[in-house]
Amino acid sequence: MDAVKKKCQAGGKFKSSWKLPDGIIASSKGDQYAHCKLCKSDFSVAHGGFNDITRHARGPTHQQRFKDSNSTKSIAGMLGQPSELSHIRKVTTAEVIMSNFIAMHNISFLTANHLSSLFATMFPDSKIASDFSCKCTKTRAIICEALDPYHKKSIVENFRNVPYSLMCDESNEKGDSVKLLTILIRTFECEHSSIATRHLHTVGITGMTAVDIFEAIKDVLVKYGLEFSNLVSFASDTCNVMKGVRNGVSAKIRQEQPKVLDIHCICHVVSLCVKSAVKALPIKIDEILVDIYYHFHNSVKSIASLKEYAEFCDVEFKVILKHCDTRWLSLRRSINRAIEMWDPLLSYFTSHPEVEKAGRVRTNYSNLSDPFNKLWMLFLHNTLIIFDTYNIYFQSTKMATIHKLHSHSERLLKNVLTYFVKSSVIRAKAHNLTEIDYSNPINQLSDEDVFIGDDTTAFLLNSIENEGLSANNFYKHVRSFYEAFVNKLISKFDFMSQIFQSLKLLDSSECQNLSLSTFEGISETFAIDFDLGAVKMEFREFAVDGDISSHDSDGNAYDAVSFWLHVKSMKTVLGDMKYQHLSTLALNLLAIPASNADCERVFSLVRRIKTDFRASLLPETISSLIGVHFNSPFQCCSQTDFPTSFLDKAKSCTREMNASYRINKEQQKQ
Repeated sequence: MDAVKKKCQAGGKFKSSWKLPDGIIASSKGDQYAHCKLCKSDFSVAHGGFNDITRHARGPTHQQRFKDSNSTKSIAGMLGQPSELSHIRKVTTAEVIMSNFIAMHNISFLTANHLSSLFATMFPDSKIASDFSCKCTKTRAIICEALDPYHKKSIVENFRNVPYSLMCDESNEKGDSVKLLTILIRTFECEHSSIATRHLHTVGITGMTAVDIFEAIKDVLVKYGLEFSNLVSFASDTCNVMKGVRNGVSAKIRQEQPKVLDIHCICHVVSLCVKSAVKALPIKIDEILVDIYYHFHNSVKSIASLKEYAEFCDVEFKVILKHCDTRWLSLRRSINRAIEMWDPLLSYFTSHPEVEKAGRVRTNYSNLSDPFNKLWMLFLHNTLIIFDTYNIYFQSTKMATIHKLHSHSERLLKNVLTYFVKSSVIRAKAHNLTEIDYSNPINQLSDEDVFIGDDTTAFLLNSIENEGLSANNFYKHVRSFYEAFVNKLISKFDFMSQIFQSLKLLDSSECQNLSLSTFEGISETFAIDFDLGAVKMEFREFAVDGDISSHDSDGNAYDAVSFWLHVKSMKTVLGDMKYQHLSTLALNLLAIPASNADCERVFSLVRRIKTDFRASLLPETISSLIGVHFNSPFQCCSQTDFPTSFLDKAKSCTREMNASYRINKEQQKQ
């Protein structure tokens, strides 16, 4: 008994000669205790001696503390070991690259919870992979607190003291208590010698009145240090909230900047004109297309059956497209697809077992079996192409189009007039097409000369012979279609505005033929600060300069931006810039947007970001994800050109974001 007691006492004392695990030291409580620096506690070794130490080191609490101590590097340790600091920055760079990849490809943040262990398993020999730790909270913090602010910082610094334009649009998702207002900024970037549209901010607002939207815009401008005095133009859709003469958003902006140019998105304008024209037709084309689409929507059995009928009719099967009236180019594409699949569709619904019952099947059968409906489909197929071509041109982000707005709109009006108005009448009013009395039957073409398309004409003649359709009634509605479009376009677009005279400066084919008074008009009309005297002096020489050419050395025509960059690069015999003030003015004017298409692209991106599986994303998070998409200068997700200051910010952003959340929660409780 004495021997056993003696053995326990001998084994129950702490010995510094033991091979101790990390963090275990002698305790100040005596030799029968050990102290753990990681757990910050003392524990007894009186019973098992070294076994007690081993048992404590293997415990879950100690293991977690040991893991945390390895992943958290002290500042002093980092600064004292350059190689370790370099390694930590490499790990941080890897975490930033992964976060950027998730943002650019609309991947759920929850995916990041599995990537750290996945990388460590995939690359067991990599110290970076083993130290990589970036789960969903950290990923979101890097995107929202590091990547997005990093891209925006350089943008705001470049935009702060130069003329700029704003483009705004609001979401129209039904059921959302918080609506999204996206704000884009556009200017000429001297650093990149190009016109750039950047995402400034997307705001969540509960009210969608003009006051709510204006205050949100104003708050964003204040946040980024942008002045109304440099605002050249404001582009938006044509709704009353935005464009109301007295109380619209543009009217309130004009109170801050009287010279702001109010841009009515020309793509919205033409889309409204087309809708107005389609309403003049005797059929509801939208309902026909939507009914056909939703019969096959999510029905594998119906689609498989339609494929069989397509094979039977010797027609290549194509998926039925959904018509969405908020998408500018949707109507003609949907009509074309319906025409291509007309025979299989008619055969399908004719043979459908529910064709005799009231409902969608019966409605679709009636619509497809009516030759009058196909006649109108063919007519729209031939006429809508001119509107879609115009719309596509002004949706382009690859070139400036503001200087072509008047000439292309005038050409569109003239082309539509030629479809149903006598050429002699058009020539007589060529100086002002809006004066044409296009609704007067005396000025209109005969039925045989009204444009409806060759295949429409052939189908009409065949239907008159076999189906007894009335040609007079058809052409009556065709004229109503054209008249409705022209009437709407003239009411929405100011063809006689003097602004377009000033914008001729931007056109390389006309710029040398302007008068000096043009620049006085520009000074009075646009909120662009320039030296009027210096511009006039340069223009005197520019107007007679024989070296000015609208084509490059290879004979290719310059686009407007390239032309004025070429002019800007021209030198005097002393090596000074020959047309510095004139070219700078032109490039600033070219940055004015002709449409709001970029805002529409933002909301297309929002639909990919805010899916049913990510419906709870905060507006601030959505804004940051859009910002990374729109503002990142990197062409590839694997680019790693990040400065040290940014990596340090990315390293600490999780802690800062959590602190910000705690402050916000405390404020909400108060």
